[in-house]
Amino acid sequence: MILCCRNWDGKIETKHRGDLETEKMSNEITPENNTDKFITTLPVVNAIDAPLRLLGIAIGGAVLSAVLWWAAVAGIAWLHETLTGSATIFAKIGSVLIYIFIVILAILMLLAFIGLWQDYGYYRKLQKQGITTQAKIVGKEMSESEEGPGLMYIFYQFQPDFVVKYQDTTKNARFYKQAEGAEITVRYLAENPQVTVVVL
Repeated sequence: MILCCRNWDGKIETKHRGDLETEKMSNEITPENNTDKFITTLPVVNAIDAPLRLLGIAIGGAVLSAVLWWAAVAGIAWLHETLTGSATIFAKIGSVLIYIFIVILAILMLLAFIGLWQDYGYYRKLQKQGITTQAKIVGKEMSESEEGPGLMYIFYQFQPDFVVKYQDTTKNARFYKQAEGAEITVRYLAENPQVTVVVL
């Protein structure tokens, strides 16, 4: 029996059923039926976000990280006083756990800030050195929300060995509303194509 298959660049190929069962297709992409989830056998990377959004989140993360680190440093004296004072053993254990939680949260926020700042650097490099090309929308996904429409994502592809996930924060979700198979303009770095951004 002969079946028709569409490969990553949109071309139609014919294959025998036996070939499809035995061949491991590296560019297989399969949207899950009857759901808003998207499934692919390929690695999925995240697109670089919009610069203002990146900067806003990075600045907010930096402020929160600074507050948490100040709390961690200032908390050393409080922790020492609690442990050497007449507090109960439960109060001392609670104080230690709270302090550990603050330190871990401060470290996580610092790492998140570093990652966002790195993404902003990638965005600036993409604007100067990025290669412009066309990508195909190969899937969509919407997160669940009780208050209305959730976060909307599209999955696009311009290379055969990976798929890119992009959160559509544009007005009226203009990318998410496009049909699968539609082409969008993206930029990527020649030395690392997985660093990519949607051209707005």
